[in-house]
Amino acid sequence: MIMALRRLAAAVALSALVTTACGNDGGDPATEPLAEGAVASEAPVTVTTVTAPVTVTAPAPVTASVVELVVVGGDLIGGSRQESVSLGEEVTVRVTGTSTDRVHVHGYDLFIDLVDGAGDLTFMAVIPGVFEIELEDSGTLLVRLEVT
Repeated sequence: MIMALRRLAAAVALSALVTTACGNDGGDPATEPLAEGAVASEAPVTVTTVTAPVTVTAPAPVTASVVELVVVGGDLIGGSRQESVSLGEEVTVRVTGTSTDRVHVHGYDLFIDLVDGAGDLTFMAVIPGVFEIELEDSGTLLVRLEVT
């Protein structure tokens, strides 16, 4: 029995010597392999998470207006009129009919080249005021577009 205890003590001392000589090279102890027969201790680990407040702002909804124009024989069907849109709104001017003229959106200085009497133009109404939309060559007023 005494002999068995001496062998056990020698084995523990030898194991401690080998672990001390080879075990710590300055690396992270959490990644070091355990010595044969060793049991890992479960020390409590504290994790601290720091969070900053996050503000999420949804984009403003984009509203859209379509100004439908039917131009036949150089005249707007229904006659010239006034249309209103909101500042920042997306506006589409859609022309159909038989006209070969160009349509001009004054103030924004935009043009619609009609192909077979039709064409579309989409823009953001970012300039407030009242703007004429006309047939460029003939000077025929189609719409007064109010942006407010």
